[in-house]
Amino acid sequence: MGSITVVGILSFISGGTPPIAISFSSMPLQQPDQVFEMIKQALKRTGQRGIIVTGWSEYKQNLDSNGDILCMDEVPHAWLFPRTAGVIHHGGAGTTAAVLHTGKPMAICPFTGDQPFWARRMYELGVSVKPLHEKTLSIESLADCIVSLTNDPKLKQNARVIASKVNNEQGVERTVDFIEKHLTACRLSS
Repeated sequence: MGSITVVGILSFISGGTPPIAISFSSMPLQQPDQVFEMIKQALKRTGQRGIIVTGWSEYKQNLDSNGDILCMDEVPHAWLFPRTAGVIHHGGAGTTAAVLHTGKPMAICPFTGDQPFWARRMYELGVSVKPLHEKTLSIESLADCIVSLTNDPKLKQNARVIASKVNNEQGVERTVDFIEKHLTACRLSS
């Protein structure tokens, strides 16, 4: 896989309908070649374009970009996700938060740690399709997922509503204000 420039990424994105972003970060897929082949076939079956972000996985050498699929090692989520139709990912807290901020629907295929929690919670909030699982992935389940991400108006609306709430929280500012208020109170009481 060669080096991909920002101009190349922008050219791909603007060359058709918004793509689906797919990233499993550094998660160790049991059968990476089979999973990535299913992803390619599901994208083809649905007529959808995709950007596969390989992350730190050892499987990137098996992926080739073509006219409808762009493969790359890494790209900032905050930059890429707003330019997509939806995101299929592993469910890490950081990736989940990045998708939430963009207002795009998602699908999560959790592996370990907190990922099953985020997969279940995003489904409960109505911003994600039912969680996927690597051992039961199929071309059909991925194609159904892609169709939902690109065509389900309720999923898209829920994602936009949650993004608005998340982006208006001002969590950092509120936390700083809270800490400063309590530090000031501690200093005054000493």
